[in-house]
Amino acid sequence: MQTGENLRWVRFFWEVVLDGEDREWVWYLKGGGYRKWAGLDDSVVRWRGSGDPLGRFPKATLRNSHRYFQQGLSYTDFAGGSLGVRFMRGDEIFDLGAPAVFLTNDSSWSLETLSCVLNSRVASFLVRLLSPNPQHIRTGYLRLLPLPSKPPTPEAERLVALSRGCREYLEQSNYVARLYR
Repeated sequence: MQTGENLRWVRFFWEVVLDGEDREWVWYLKGGGYRKWAGLDDSVVRWRGSGDPLGRFPKATLRNSHRYFQQGLSYTDFAGGSLGVRFMRGDEIFDLGAPAVFLTNDSSWSLETLSCVLNSRVASFLVRLLSPNPQHIRTGYLRLLPLPSKPPTPEAERLVALSRGCREYLEQSNYVARLYR
């Protein structure tokens, strides 16, 4: 998605009220620096209902809107050539700067095991080899990455759970996060 005018449509989550059923603001993944597993989700976008006001805005472009509000993985498009995927909770919209990865219904992989592979140094190395501009990691190059024939062991999911737990603890210990999240 592109808002076409971020000053009009985008805020930090602490600038708006996020409670209530008739939510005007939803989480907005814009990318940012390099971060694995979780984080870089401090922005919200004015959405209202099904996003009609933003969709009618002449400068805005809503791409892959059928994928909004789904669980998946996101990463920063411009991250100095290092791939770091983060979990999408399923209550966000993603931007061009934070492309998203989704599993197919028939996949034998879980998001946790896929994130383990994509967050590896091998995946970062291979995506830099495949990309003509290693500073930008476009979604088409992720599709070219060779994946193991079988997902990693259940230990991978346990490691992801530990990493997510550490990240959530850090976020909860932050005063602003405790007040607004």
